[in-house]
Amino acid sequence: MVCFTSHLFKFTNANKYNWFHLLCKYYEGVGVTVVVDGTQKCKGGISLEFFNNVVPVGTNYECTTDRFWAEKGAINCMPKYVAPIHQNDAEYSEEIINIVIAIDSIVSGRLSHGGQEVFISRNIMISNFNDLLTSFSLIKNTEHITRSYVSQKSEAIVIVLNDRHTLLITKDSVNDSTLPVFDVDDGFLPNAFDTGALMDEFNVAFKVWHEEFVKTDGDNWHMSILE
Repeated sequence: MVCFTSHLFKFTNANKYNWFHLLCKYYEGVGVTVVVDGTQKCKGGISLEFFNNVVPVGTNYECTTDRFWAEKGAINCMPKYVAPIHQNDAEYSEEIINIVIAIDSIVSGRLSHGGQEVFISRNIMISNFNDLLTSFSLIKNTEHITRSYVSQKSEAIVIVLNDRHTLLITKDSVNDSTLPVFDVDDGFLPNAFDTGALMDEFNVAFKVWHEEFVKTDGDNWHMSILE
């Protein structure tokens, strides 16, 4: 199941370049219609080339996106995955090794079912979140993991495969998940199929980022929202 969304962004000539970069960071490639000063109108795909070479110069800008995949922005908020360096001589408990096998299995299962028609899930059982983090650091099936987010507060790990498929890992399960809609004005919002996992936590981070964005007139567009 796939949910779609559309956004409207308004800004002025004073900080348009910050907005151009910001929109490219989270929505690059999405179709957009730009209206300048209420009269001049152009349409293209979100990119710096389009904004800098096609969009006319004016005072007030309104950007309305086409409908696009709702999770795109939230995935682009996620930190990029960096594979850990293993200690080859380290020894781990059977419990940790079993969790490693379970996570690798679910990753393989999702990759073999490209669509979302099949829900992928597996129950696990581990009492200590640090042990879950250790298990996650040991998985072998990492080639297609593009992004990951660790929540100490919620004791959960989110991983994204090929910037497309989201998996949620907790102390009792590994399963398919979905991410909320991300709007650079309003933060993280529910989508039709969103599980709601971590959305409140994401919005706490967004509020800190957005306050700085307003304060600096967008100069912090490049700063990460989720760490």
